[in-house]
Amino acid sequence: MLKDCLKDPRPEVLCAVSTLLIDLLHSIMKDPFLQKMFVKLIPVMITNLGNKVSGVRKLTHRCIASYVKLSQKLEMVLLVLSEVGLASENHRCRQHSMLVVPALLSLKPQLIGEKHRSVVNLMESVTYKLKDDAPIV
Repeated sequence: MLKDCLKDPRPEVLCAVSTLLIDLLHSIMKDPFLQKMFVKLIPVMITNLGNKVSGVRKLTHRCIASYVKLSQKLEMVLLVLSEVGLASENHRCRQHSMLVVPALLSLKPQLIGEKHRSVVNLMESVTYKLKDDAPIV
């Protein structure tokens, strides 16, 4: 049901659901079943980073960052970010997926020096998106 709400086209619904999830995160982290269910929402939340309404994008970013802080699952979020956000057809989703990377990496700076799969995958995705195939530079 929450997944459907996160796909709702109305910004007020998206903001309300994101706010609710942020408020419930501490309780969600105490229950392994709810944690698994929350993880299934992350790809949809990343898609919402491409929403036209800045308030939706800000609350979505805050919800993802709060989840990373509480769960310590930055690597998993980075993988989903590179697979969903950076691969999105929505240019705004790709743009804002790139914009949240520094904020998320700041939550676990020691990860940057490691050759962790999520960081390698993220860097490959970013590099691919930044390549310019046009012959004129």
